[in-house]
Amino acid sequence: DGLVDLTCTIPYFSHSDEGRSYKKEALWIFSVHGCVGRGTRGYLNKQKHVAPLKRNQFGLNFVGHSLSNQFLFCTMLRETSGENPGALQKLLQIFATDAEKLCTEGIVTSEGHRLWFLHLGTKGDLPALSKVGGFTRAFSNIVRAPRSRKACGGICHRCLAGQESDPSRGMHDHPFEDLSRAPSWVATMDSIDPWNSLPDLLKGVPRNPARPSEFFCFDIWHTFHLGIAKHWLGSCLVLLVESGLPVLSEMRSVEARFGFITEKYREFCRSNKISMWVKHIDRDTLVWPQSSACPVGKWNKGSASTTLMLFLGYFGERYIKNQIDDEKLSLIVTKLTSFFVI
Repeated sequence: DGLVDLTCTIPYFSHSDEGRSYKKEALWIFSVHGCVGRGTRGYLNKQKHVAPLKRNQFGLNFVGHSLSNQFLFCTMLRETSGENPGALQKLLQIFATDAEKLCTEGIVTSEGHRLWFLHLGTKGDLPALSKVGGFTRAFSNIVRAPRSRKACGGICHRCLAGQESDPSRGMHDHPFEDLSRAPSWVATMDSIDPWNSLPDLLKGVPRNPARPSEFFCFDIWHTFHLGIAKHWLGSCLVLLVESGLPVLSEMRSVEARFGFITEKYREFCRSNKISMWVKHIDRDTLVWPQSSACPVGKWNKGSASTTLMLFLGYFGERYIKNQIDDEKLSLIVTKLTSFFVI
């Protein structure tokens, strides 16, 4: 309707997470940051930021001091939240009211220019998204037994993955473990809202009516570094100690092989001046008490996954590549070749 000039509109994301206070108490944090920024180091090194305005793609919001591009809205101790059950939702309502005014009315600068601000989405790990969205479908609903008394309604806010069959409620099976080329849960994307009432963050904000849950964005860093990578790295490291790799062939026990890998890992971190968030690589680190167990990384620091990925790339280039004819080990090296850059 011409009420908002998109050429003078600044897009931004909100972000929620849980940190720790100086007294190590759980602290909920809600902040915002612009979508457009100064770019990344690679972006700046390639001089892409100096392109003429009409051809400038603009950069991601990565470079610069946090105080200049991350803006705090509020914090709240978990203890306070527990004592005041409605406090979190009240804070989100206040934020949503502000977001609506910034989008529809904007602000006028001291020079007389009007600017609008558009809340494009909110980010966070899965527990944070579930909390601010009030989801009825979340990963915490995952079934932990072969059969459950009540059919699971799903574990994802974007689709019905994880839903179990219940003819009386018109529910069909959509296994979340189905990772084929055409899993049944793909067709259920945005078919049923994951909430009983519209979340406060969505009130008054322009959004895609066909995909309302898209507003709650998956955080790729949490999903990969503290999710996929922990499973993948655990499996790769177990493959190494159970393989016939020449450098490990004289070591009879699994513990001795883990000891050798740990030694090389420490040498790698020291020579490249990388912090060792993980001190040892062993059965305990991978939650792998026996061969029949499914390994998964025990660490809770996202950058630990990055360090171990870099090390595995280095180890593969030095001790696996052209050393053994093993398809799985060769695939590990192939996948990590482009990642291993120090």
